[in-house]
Amino acid sequence: LERAWAAAVGPEQEARTRVLGLRRGVFEIEVNSAVLVQELLHYHKRRLLQALRDKLPGQSIKELRFKVGKF
Repeated sequence: LERAWAAAVGPEQEARTRVLGLRRGVFEIEVNSAVLVQELLHYHKRRLLQALRDKLPGQSIKELRFKVGKF
């Protein structure tokens, strides 16, 4: 999951995020900034979902869920 996320999001954003897991088709990511959460949701969500689906064909990924946290 981590490698697929890193490839989908890119190195700049990957350093500011952490994969929490995949549960019931929901790919969960912790993000270190509320501003970045908004950017990922509004500008990159469709592209990220498609990239993750392409990189993890055996998984059913229906949704991305972001939460702000510190890591």
